[in-house]
Amino acid sequence: MVPGEIYGECRVLEWLGVVGGCSRVRVVHTPTGRESVATVGDLISGKFTGRGQGGPHAGRRPMSAAPGDVLGENRVVEYLGVVDGFSRVRVVHVPTGRESTVPLHTLRSGKFSGRGKAGSNATTLERYGAARTRPGTVAKKRLSKKTFGELRARMAAYGVRLVVDPIYGDPDSPVYPNRTEAAIGYTCHCGNTGKARFDALWWFNTKSCGCDKSKTQSDLFGYIQSLCPDAVQNDRTAIAPLELDVLVPSKKIAVEFHGLHWHGEGTVTDKLLKRGMPEAAARRQARYGTARKRALCAAAGVRLVVVFSDEWVGRRSAVEDRLRSIMGCSAGPRTGAREMSVSGAPAPEARAFLGAHHMQGACRSSVYLGARSADGALRAVMSFSRPNSSRASAGKYGWELARFASDGGTYPGLASRMLTRFAAAHPADSIVSYSDNRWSDGGLYRTLGFSMVSPGTPSYWYFKGHGWGERFHRYTFRKSAALKRFGGLPSETEWQVMRRAGYDRVWDCGSAAWVLPPRA
Repeated sequence: MVPGEIYGECRVLEWLGVVGGCSRVRVVHTPTGRESVATVGDLISGKFTGRGQGGPHAGRRPMSAAPGDVLGENRVVEYLGVVDGFSRVRVVHVPTGRESTVPLHTLRSGKFSGRGKAGSNATTLERYGAARTRPGTVAKKRLSKKTFGELRARMAAYGVRLVVDPIYGDPDSPVYPNRTEAAIGYTCHCGNTGKARFDALWWFNTKSCGCDKSKTQSDLFGYIQSLCPDAVQNDRTAIAPLELDVLVPSKKIAVEFHGLHWHGEGTVTDKLLKRGMPEAAARRQARYGTARKRALCAAAGVRLVVVFSDEWVGRRSAVEDRLRSIMGCSAGPRTGAREMSVSGAPAPEARAFLGAHHMQGACRSSVYLGARSADGALRAVMSFSRPNSSRASAGKYGWELARFASDGGTYPGLASRMLTRFAAAHPADSIVSYSDNRWSDGGLYRTLGFSMVSPGTPSYWYFKGHGWGERFHRYTFRKSAALKRFGGLPSETEWQVMRRAGYDRVWDCGSAAWVLPPRA
């Protein structure tokens, strides 16, 4: 949101960043000149008018007070302006010298005494018998039962040494883990040093500077290491100084594990902005960082595979089969294509097979071909459909090779035989197909005689929360669909509507387009 933009009767003066979990801006109500702070969502949706609270003061300029004004037992020290819709002042209680911040209308009504009795105006010391952890810390409704000493003992068990911070005073005194802004210095067991807040160290159960990865990522590394014992973790030599989560030197294959939340555009952009990166550069990195890393790997002769966390958690069996195939470690039976029969497969059986063995699950197709071994067991499925209307290829090609999957066995020449069977039945039609650049290097398509017509550009998928649930294709929430479902203004972008609805998006490496010309 840029200063100068008009929303209703309000003009944006300044973007204040993310405060309290919401993006906020300072605006002025043009007819009255009233300045306020509002959330971006409320401003765009029209919920925030800028006219002020209803009643006799609606639409008027905000109340103000001059330093030195005395109201009851309180003397105004400073007028703070309008914060969260209320004119606020800093006052001192004359008899006790106690300073407080209070809405001006509350002060003038006499509801605020300033004496600091137990209740909403009580100091931390008066209410709990303990001083604040540091100047400026806002008191929570209750003290944490956790102490700096307890945190130091827990971190020591992980081999992480904390640096004593004087703001905590007595290691056994209670602290405010959710409001303590000061960072605690530490030395990791790997030798790296860093800083983090108390709440991050305690509630997120931090065990290292980041050299110890998540359990899901550790599980993925353990599986790859069972296939290729020379696999190494957190390699910084292949495309220095960038890090690769897993590298298999003997295969020249790298694997990246992308937790959706931590690689979401919103999360990555906010992190880079806090580091001082310009906004445009931060957004480019959030969107195209993975594709850039893939290009660097290709230049170094390394094939990069990117696994999303929801794939590993929700479709682990299919991911393991695909990784095993990529590593050249297929464990299933080895049967030649000539020893198998290829024919049409019933849609329910074929869809169930694809749902179990294909990375993207089943899809609606017009034609399903199945390959069966001598015992009649279904070993592979290839499906074809008319080109998807959401793609640019709609209407340009006759058919789309939508899915191909096997049960994890090794079947030399089987894909070629199944494709030949279909092409012979449709000799006048060209066939288009798409390979996910996160998983495929296009080797199978080249073997089958396809030609690449587009290398693909990075695209995105929506998710909500920490991304352990469903990941939605961008077409599901195109702008028209997003506005219909979540509401909003026509002037908003699709991304603005989805962010307001609580969604983030993760970017992939794009999908390459391949075409097989007609045989007739």
